[in-house]
Amino acid sequence: MTEEREFDIVCIGRAAVDLYSDQYGASLEDASTFSKYVGGCPANIAIGTSRLGLHSAMLTRVGNEAMGRFVRETLDEEGVDISHVTTDPDRLTGLVLLGVKPPDEFPLIFYRRDCADMAIDESDISAELISQSKALLITGTHFSTEQSAAVSRRAVALAKESGTRVILDIDFRPVLWGLTGDDGGDERYVATNSVHERLKSVLEHCDLIVGTEEELRIAASCEEIGHAITSLRTSTSATIVRKRGSDGCTAYPPQADAKVSAPGFPIKVLNTLGAGDAFLSGFLRGWLRDESLETSCQWGNACGALVAARHGCSPAIPYWDELQHYLSQPEPIQSMIPLNRVHRSISHCVEDARPLCILAIDHRLYFKTLMTRHHRNHDHVRRFKNLLYEAVLKTLEADIPVNQGIIVDEEYGSDILRRLNPAQLWCARCIEAPGSYPLNFLRAQEASTLLRHWPRDHVVKVLTVQPPLEDSHTFQIQVQRLRQLNEACTTWGHQLVVEIIPHYEETTDPSPVEAIETYYRAGIHPTWWKLMPNISREAWNKTHALIQHYDPHCRGILLLGKSEPLEVLEEVFSQLETVAPIKGFAIGRSIWGHAAGHWFAGTMADNEVVDEVAERYLKMMEHFTLQRLGV
Repeated sequence: MTEEREFDIVCIGRAAVDLYSDQYGASLEDASTFSKYVGGCPANIAIGTSRLGLHSAMLTRVGNEAMGRFVRETLDEEGVDISHVTTDPDRLTGLVLLGVKPPDEFPLIFYRRDCADMAIDESDISAELISQSKALLITGTHFSTEQSAAVSRRAVALAKESGTRVILDIDFRPVLWGLTGDDGGDERYVATNSVHERLKSVLEHCDLIVGTEEELRIAASCEEIGHAITSLRTSTSATIVRKRGSDGCTAYPPQADAKVSAPGFPIKVLNTLGAGDAFLSGFLRGWLRDESLETSCQWGNACGALVAARHGCSPAIPYWDELQHYLSQPEPIQSMIPLNRVHRSISHCVEDARPLCILAIDHRLYFKTLMTRHHRNHDHVRRFKNLLYEAVLKTLEADIPVNQGIIVDEEYGSDILRRLNPAQLWCARCIEAPGSYPLNFLRAQEASTLLRHWPRDHVVKVLTVQPPLEDSHTFQIQVQRLRQLNEACTTWGHQLVVEIIPHYEETTDPSPVEAIETYYRAGIHPTWWKLMPNISREAWNKTHALIQHYDPHCRGILLLGKSEPLEVLEEVFSQLETVAPIKGFAIGRSIWGHAAGHWFAGTMADNEVVDEVAERYLKMMEHFTLQRLGV
C-alpha cells in the first residue's frame, strides 16, 4: 500500500479495565490489593502500536462513569486517537480481575455482561476512519454475539471497499462465549464449532490472522494444529501467525509450504496475561511498515517476552526506543531491573518542548519560623498556601508557552492536594521529613509504604542535603535511601524529582557533579534533577555529560531559586540560556517570600497576596521563556 493514510491501524472492540493482583502467588480469594490498567485485546494493541511508533485509533464504547473516563484518558495520553470512542449512557465499562501466580497460573474473572464495548453497533462504524487507516484490527470476542459479529462484518466490508488490510486476532476466551462458568476465565480451550461458524464469513477477507495453537484450532474447528493450519490456508490467503509463547512464533505466508519460525527470548516469567497483545503490537510495527516476516516475528517475540516479565499488559508494553535497546544487547538480559529503568524513563519522557515553570510552596521549616515570629498557627499557614495556589490558578490562562506546576506538602497543603487537578496543573509533593539529615522520609516510613497511598500522577519530590565529601558515612545513607525511593517510584509508577543542595555549612563549591554521578552509578535515575543556580559553567557541562551518558531520557534540570531576588534570577537565566538540560525552574520564596512576610505580619490583605504572587510568577515565566525560547 503506497498511498498515504492518516492512521496505521484502527482497533475495534474490547476496551476495559484490568485489575491485577499485587500479591504474586496469591489466589484471587487471598489477593488484597489490585493495580488498575487499561485492558482488552484491541485497546492493549492500540496502546502497544502507538508506543512502538505507529499512529493508532480506537473504535469502541465505554461507560459514562469513572472507569470509562479512565480508559478514554489513558488511550489519549498514550497517543491513541479517541475521536471514535463513544460514551454509552446505559452500560458500564467492562472489568476484569486478574491473579498473578507465576509461572503458569493466572486466574481471571470477567465482569462483562452487556458491557459498553459489546454494545457498539453499525452507527458507530466510521467508513471514513476505516478508509483512512492502513489496517483494521478485529477480534474473535466480538463475534460471540450476533449483534457485535454483524458490526465486525460491516467493518470488514468497509475495509475491503477502501483497500484497508484486515487483521484478525482470534482472542478466544471460552467464558466470553458462554462455554464455561464464571469461574472459568482462565480456560483457554473448550471444543466448539460455534467460533468457526461465526468467523468463517470473514476469514477469506483477512490479510493477517493471529492466534495461539488453541485459538487456531478453534478458528478452523480442527483438533490437530497441523490440520488447522492446512484448513485455514484453504479458507484464506492471509498470512497466519501461530503464537507459541516462550518458544517464539511461526508465520505461514500465503505461499504454499512456506513458513518462518522465530525463537522466543529467554526471560523469567512473571505474568503471561497480555503477552500475546504485546506480541501482536511488536509484530504489527514490522508488518505494517513492510519489514520482513523474520523481523516482524522477532519484534513480536521480544515485546511478548518483556510483558511476560512485568506486571500488567498495556503499561508494560515497550516503547520503540526500549525495544531497540533490548534487541541491541549482546546477551539476553537476565535482570529486568536495567530495562525497567529504561522503560520508566521513556514513559516519563513526554515530547513537549515547553519549559516547566513551577511555583514551589512545599516549605515547612520556613513557615514554622514565621508562625513563631508572628504568633500564628497551622491554620494561618494553610490559609496562606491556599492563597499561593489561587495565585497560580490566576496565571493559568496567560498566553505563555509553558507547562505550569506546583510543589506542595501534605502537612499544610492537604487542601490544595484535594482540590488540584493534575490534568490542569503539574503537581509534585515532597516526601522527605523536613530538615532531615541524613535523608529520612515522612513519618519515618518506608518510601514504598508512603507511595502506595499516593495518586500515581503526583510527582515525588525529594530534597537531599549533599554531605561534605569527607562524610562518606552520611553520603552512603543518602544513597541507600534514595535507591529505595527510586525503586518505590518504579514500582508504583511515579515520576521523581531529586533536589540537591550543598551542606548548610559554607561551601565554595556547590557543584552537584560528584553526587549525581554517585547516584547514577547506584541505579538512581530521577525524572528530573532540581539544582542550585550558582554552579560553574564547567559543572554544568559535566552534569550535561553525565545525564547524556547515564540517562538520555531524563526530562532535564529544574533551577531552584535559593531565595535570590528576581533580578538576580533573571540574570542567571540569561547566563544559562545555552545550557541544554535546563528545562525549567522550581522557585519559591524568591516569588512569594515578600508577600509571606507582610501577610503573617498582618500588613497585606489576601487579595494583595494573590495579585503580587501572580505578577511575580508571571514575570519569572516570561523571562525564562524569553531566554530559552526567544518568545
